[in-house]
Amino acid sequence: MDLTVTNSLVSQLGRFKVRQCLAFSVHLERTLCALDGATRLIVDPGQVRTPGEPTDLHASEIFKSYVVLSWDPPSPRGPAPLWYVVEKCVAGTGVWQRVNAAVRLHSPRCPVFDLHDGQEYQFRVCSVNVYGSSQASAPSGPIRKVDVDGEARHEHVSDSHVM
Repeated sequence: MDLTVTNSLVSQLGRFKVRQCLAFSVHLERTLCALDGATRLIVDPGQVRTPGEPTDLHASEIFKSYVVLSWDPPSPRGPAPLWYVVEKCVAGTGVWQRVNAAVRLHSPRCPVFDLHDGQEYQFRVCSVNVYGSSQASAPSGPIRKVDVDGEARHEHVSDSHVM
C-alpha cells in the first residue's frame, strides 16, 4: 500500500509514526523523504492491524423463514482473530440495525431471521478485531424471503456499488 502526502515541507522530513492510514491502522516507523513537495510512504501489509472490509456480500440461500448471507473475508485481515458484525435495513431507507448484537460471528456466513414477509432488505458487514473495525462492505442489493415454504432460492447479488 502506498500513501502519498502532498505539500510537505523540507522541515517536515524525519521519522514519523503513522497511527491511522485510510481504513487501516498501522504502527510502524519509516524515514520519509520529500521530492518536489510530495512524500511517499510504503506501508508493509504485514503491519496492517485493523481488518479491511468484507467483499462479495450476497444471499447464498433464501427461504420462507430466513435468509443466509455469505461473503468473502477481508484482505488485508490483520494478525488478530477476526469476527463480523452484520447489519440490515429496509431497502432504500438507509437506517441500519445490527443483526448479531449478542454473538461474535467468526464465520463469513450468517442466517438472518426476523424478516417481514414481502419486505425487501439490504445487508452490509464489517470486519472487527481487537485493533478496530473496518468500514462496512458495499450494501447488498435488495433481498426478500420467498413466498412458498420449502422452495429455497439460491441467488448471487454482486456488490452494486461501494460506499
